[in-house]
This record gives sequence, C-alpha cells and structure tokens, in this order.
Amino acid sequence: MASKCRAVPVPELEGFERQFRALHKDWHYFYKLIQAYGDPRADSERRRALEIAFLELKSRISCDYSVLTAWRSGACGIPSGISDVFAEGTTLKSLSADVEGGRGIIEEEWRVVDEALGYIRQLLRECHQKTKPGKPAKLPVELFAECKTGQAIEKHSVLCRALQADWRRVHALMDAYIHPQADKRRLEEELLELKSKIACEYPTLPSWFGGRDEVAVALERILDGHSTLASLADGRWSNGRTHKEWRSVDESIGEIRSRLTLARADLARGKDVALPQGIVVQSPRRPFPVKKVLIRLSALFLIVIAVATVYFLRNFVGVGAPEAGAGIEVSATLEDEKQAEAVLAVMNESFVRGDVDMFMTTIANDFTDDEGNGRRALRIVLQAYHTKGDFKFARVIWSRAEFTRQDEWIYANPVIIQANVEGERDLYIKMGFKQVGGKWLISSAGGYG
Repeated sequence: MASKCRAVPVPELEGFERQFRALHKDWHYFYKLIQAYGDPRADSERRRALEIAFLELKSRISCDYSVLTAWRSGACGIPSGISDVFAEGTTLKSLSADVEGGRGIIEEEWRVVDEALGYIRQLLRECHQKTKPGKPAKLPVELFAECKTGQAIEKHSVLCRALQADWRRVHALMDAYIHPQADKRRLEEELLELKSKIACEYPTLPSWFGGRDEVAVALERILDGHSTLASLADGRWSNGRTHKEWRSVDESIGEIRSRLTLARADLARGKDVALPQGIVVQSPRRPFPVKKVLIRLSALFLIVIAVATVYFLRNFVGVGAPEAGAGIEVSATLEDEKQAEAVLAVMNESFVRGDVDMFMTTIANDFTDDEGNGRRALRIVLQAYHTKGDFKFARVIWSRAEFTRQDEWIYANPVIIQANVEGERDLYIKMGFKQVGGKWLISSAGGYG
C-alpha cells in the first residue's frame, strides 16, 4: 500500500470491521451453498431451498454492506470481484455446474475475493491496534479509491464479461433455433443485433489477444461468413475450419477472463500485474511523475510570485491604503497650531497601534524631505521598520517643539521620534504642515539627527 492515508474516526473504523467480518462469513456461506447444491444426495426440494437461500444471500450482500458501495473503486477489487462471481451464474444450478465442469473460473474468483477479504480484515485490525486513544485511525487511501491499474483491469473485466455473455447468447440462439416450436424469425433478428453489437462495441479485441487479430478475425469470420442461424449451427458442429475457429474463440475468451481475474488477485496482493500481452496496464510501481511535478511546482511558483506582488503593492507601495487625511477629525474652532498638534497625536497613536496605514494618513501627497524623498519612499522605510518589529515601540514627543508660522506653513521644531529600541537613535525633526482640503497635514521634514 502507498504511504497516503485517510483519517477515519474510530467508531467508523469499528463499523468497517463489523461489515467485513460479517461479509467474510457470508462469503464462506455462499460457497457452502454451491457445495450443498452439487451434493448428489440433495433432492429437488432441498435444492429449491438452497436456491431461495442463495437469493436471500445475494440480496443481503447487495443491500446490507454499505462499505461495498462506499469503497466501490477500492477495497482491493472486492466489489467488482463479487459482481464477477454473481454475473457468472444467476442460480446455484449454473454455479454448481461450472464447479463440477472443472472450468475453475468460479472457484478462482471466489478465492480471490476470499483472500482480499482476509487481507482487509487484518489491515483494519492492525490500524485499530495502532490508533492512539482520542485520535482518528489512518487507513490506506487505496481502500477508498483504486489506483489507475485497478481501474484499467476493471474496465477490461466489464468488457470481457459482456463479450462472454454475448458469445454465450449466440450459442443459446443456435440451440433454440433447432427447437421445433422456435420463433425462427425473432431468433434471426436477435442474431443480427448481436453481430452488430460485437462488431461495434468491443474495440479492445485485438489488444486482448496479444496485439494480433487472429481470434478477432476468426470471430468476425464466424459471424459474417454465416448469414443465418442454420448455417452457423452447421459450421459449429462440422469438423472443418469453422469448428476449430469456434473452439478457438471459446477458449480465448475464457483465457482472457481467467487472466484478468488473476491480475486483480495480484494487484490485491501488491504484486506486479500479469495480463495478456498487448493489454497496456501500468504497474503499481509507477515511475516518478517528473512532468506533473514540474507543472505543479511552476503553478506554485506563480502563485507565490502573485501573492508576494500583491503584498508588496499593498504594504510597501500603499495600493488600496487610506488616502492622506482619511480618518483625521479636528475641530475647525481650534487654532492652527493646535490642529497641527492633533495631527502629531494621530501619528503617535499609529505607533501605539502598530498601524503604518494610520501613520501615512498624516502625510500629505506632496510630502518631501531634505533629501528629496517623497511619500512613497517614506512608506517603504516605515514598512521595513514595521516588518522588522520595531515600529510599534516608537513614540512621538512634541512637548518641546516650538510652532512658528511662515506664509502658508506651520513649522514644529523639534519633533522627537523616540525609537525605544536598543541600538536605534532618536530622531529630531523639523516638520512642516500645510493645509490640504481643510486639514493640516505634514508636507515636509528635515533636520534628522
């Protein structure tokens, strides 16, 4: 099993264990019914009772085991294996005849399901024992969803069962045709339908037979070379080439069915898959998917770049940030110098909150310092300071500042930015305020030191 797991609550795991324990018991009971039916001492009444018990068992397996539906594409192929066995014969009579005839298909498929049931029961028991109290159990994900190999085997198995059923129907039509009271016209019409279906709905025939089409051609020659059921029957029972081709098709379809069953058994045991030459099915040990990994890494890289770009534009460039003056409410009745002090109070509050956006609302759009740096450059410096973790420790001190008026400007000097971080020196700044949209905002700064 692969290393990937799915977490399952312990009560749910216990439910799985109960279902597989009961299913395993029913599966053995099913084979006992076949054996009992084939007992020469069983009379007709006994066999009717066994057939009823078989119908009840099929109904129980179909309806009472929800895990078979939930794990339809997994469970080591158990659901499809059970379907194979039941599809092989709808009655105990036909199943018993298969066993007595020595064909071995029913016994082999029954054994595959039985071994898979035993394996899963042991796996569930071990998972339960390893689960720590209060923690969910971890089950291999393959129990819930089969790998691509299993899906390919299932696809071929379904097609092969359908082909086998159609081929048997051709045999049945010929047997019915020789009956004195047969509706020969209806039988001939059904033969035409079957011939069309076999020709159109089984594109995998050449690959099933080793990439060669001898068997497929033989099947086509049998069906197309005889336009009526009467000629088909003559060719089937003659000793010429047609008779050999009939036997070749019968044996080949049975061989493919048997090998697909064995392939499912190998997959359930974790072995390499053995299929007829020409059927392309990947081994469970698949090569490392380099191309897929590179594609996913490239997609992840692009996502990281996009996220980093959005983060930079939002935090360092200020895209989407509040505009200058946003959120600053100052009474118009205050003196201009007091309004400038209120702006400094907002700046100080931004340090307390660790909010760069709030700080930038105090800075006018036309801001510039002594070195010619503008508002965007100031934000980049502040964001780097914030990322470092020192922004929230700083404080604004203006109690020693002298406010002077010059034209449309108000200057405050010195405004002290206390770093409050070891190794960082305080800044003494001369700040210039200008009225923008009815609010006094910081438009210049200089004299750092």
